[in-house]
Amino acid sequence: MGYLRGLILCVTVFCGLQIVWLDSVNASGRAKTITGPLDFSAQSFGLTPQDALEAKPPPRRILSKKPKSNLVTIEKMRKKTSIGSSLAVSPKAYGSANYAYTAARVANTSAPASTAVLDSPVSGRPFSAVGKLYFKIGTKTYVCTATLVRTGIILTAAHCVFDFGTNSSSGWYKTFTFCPAHNKSGSFGPYGCLPASNPTIITSYYNGTDICLDGAEGVACDNDIATLRVAPFSSGANKGKYAGAVVGTIPAVTDEYYSFTPDISENYYYAQVTQLGYPAAFDSGLQMQRTDAPAVPLYGYSSDGTETYYVQLPSAQTGGSSGGPWIVNFGTKPSVSSSASLGSESAMRIMGVTSWGYTTVGVNVQGASHFGYNTEFPDNTYGTYGVGNIGALLYATCTASGATNFCK
Repeated sequence: MGYLRGLILCVTVFCGLQIVWLDSVNASGRAKTITGPLDFSAQSFGLTPQDALEAKPPPRRILSKKPKSNLVTIEKMRKKTSIGSSLAVSPKAYGSANYAYTAARVANTSAPASTAVLDSPVSGRPFSAVGKLYFKIGTKTYVCTATLVRTGIILTAAHCVFDFGTNSSSGWYKTFTFCPAHNKSGSFGPYGCLPASNPTIITSYYNGTDICLDGAEGVACDNDIATLRVAPFSSGANKGKYAGAVVGTIPAVTDEYYSFTPDISENYYYAQVTQLGYPAAFDSGLQMQRTDAPAVPLYGYSSDGTETYYVQLPSAQTGGSSGGPWIVNFGTKPSVSSSASLGSESAMRIMGVTSWGYTTVGVNVQGASHFGYNTEFPDNTYGTYGVGNIGALLYATCTASGATNFCK
């Protein structure tokens, strides 16, 4: 078995498993391994202000109760519940890790869904806030997934914009293009594509000091998150408008996500999550894919014994899905009368973005950096921008020079 994660550095070993980045596909969908130095043109992006993103130890534990185990099979769950034989019914899909999930192409449109790969429009909210992110490493084009979290700001994975630990301007990738609701290789979808710039990442990811799982350095790390600015539409009916004002936005969590609850076996904590992305192995990477599954908060240790926090969920998505949102309460919130309640923390929010997953076909498990407090950001708060790593990232993004209109 092996873990998979994104873009370059294609092979690492963690617990006997291979790990690479999830966006390690070029425009043709083939996996790529980059070796040796690359020739980057001068970049005008710049690193986010050091004082906003620097690490501040000691670490803070995010879970009030650690999971007792990572995996619970259907058979184990059946023994601990009165539901009995009904649990013998298999879910729509699950991998060899025995995590259950559902997987399907997104075809959010008033017209009937087409069986053709290129003809299933994704024109409605909230799906339309998610899109495909193109960028270049050298002369080759690569792809990730990103989401509008402000009118002109997209959220994705750090390894979709920067070469981990390079610690210099040569690590930035270039020529970023965001295509909201992407669904075709020609016109790229109902809204076309927009240039993106000013990538922003956490300082520890930039200089290579980020806390990562032992054996997965530069891959399964605390702060694999990034933002970019998306330029307004330059022509057509939406000329001058920011993308988020046209296709919608999906905000990130502004506090620790506390709705991880014990499952019926009380062996692990989970939250129901919708994952969206453009995996190259599905519909040639041209169509948005949806996975619904329970996400589990976990912890591990770096090579020096420092705790690292991450979130894991079952998913069959592959390269190209990196940076895709993990969303709680996905959909349009209904109007609820006093005779019912949606419960606590019912707002739609992004609580992670796809970072890594298993390379071995059939395991079908992926991971994300935890949004919130971690070793680098143990108690840091940033007002309405949030707490911990995600708060620091959005604060630095939206308080930077010229960012005001992008962050409405």
